[in-house]
Amino acid sequence: MSFLEICYTVNEEIKNRQSTIVGIIICIIFYAIVFGLIIVWSINAKKNEEKWIQEHSRPLNDDELKLLYDLRFKKYIENKFKFKKVGYRATDSYRSSLNSDGRLDTLNIPIEHIPVFLTDLLRHKRHEWIAFVFCDEKNSRYIWLNKGPNNEKVSPKIPIELLVSLAKQKNCYTIIEFHNHPHTQDRWWNLLGPSDQDLKTEKYLSEYFFNNGISLISGLCTQGMYIIYGYKFHENSCPIAYRYNSIVEYNKKATTEQHLSMHRQIRKKTGPIKPIKLKVITNK
Repeated sequence: MSFLEICYTVNEEIKNRQSTIVGIIICIIFYAIVFGLIIVWSINAKKNEEKWIQEHSRPLNDDELKLLYDLRFKKYIENKFKFKKVGYRATDSYRSSLNSDGRLDTLNIPIEHIPVFLTDLLRHKRHEWIAFVFCDEKNSRYIWLNKGPNNEKVSPKIPIELLVSLAKQKNCYTIIEFHNHPHTQDRWWNLLGPSDQDLKTEKYLSEYFFNNGISLISGLCTQGMYIIYGYKFHENSCPIAYRYNSIVEYNKKATTEQHLSMHRQIRKKTGPIKPIKLKVITNK
């Protein structure tokens, strides 16, 4: 190897080492900047959190209480009323024993299975039937069923005042109202949709029940399928701890830590709360 070749090789090695050193220095500077930014962010976050804690170590005001109540109420209702697509089936003996003029029977079916149970119960009925299922906080307890005069209409053969009285007497503050649309040639195109009369009835019943402290869920079924097309919920359907007056009383007696916990539940909520939306889930 000539002298020039040796000098060239040495020069290249020096350049490579210099490049490596420069790269290391750049990496060190980059990570130092990132680390510095993280430290600054952490300090500011800690200061902001301390400031937030100082500002919210107090009872909630009226607007905050209403927001907390609405959030808890919505979450409870949506978690409680998740209806299944499959589940309980009606027995042939019960189906054949139904009284067309109406009868109050005991029932013990989880709330999430009520629509699919009623759908199966009324699946092959040639007349319209209507059902009112009385539910407590955890389960269904009673059911009223009666038959309509034909395949186009049905109405309860029990005064709604008595339905309200029974619900309160049995401590059942949620009622699920269900009726069927029998399959006929002249009605096939809109069987799984509420009629104008269905919507009017649902609006009237839901308002009446709500004004008497009872929640109403309305649905209809046909040919083994069902939909939930209306609902209006009263806080009586929730445990006492979820009700507005209970939250107000708790707020008066809460400790600083409990007040902070209540504030944290509404901390990230901005804008109006979305309306309650019931879900139908497919798992058993």
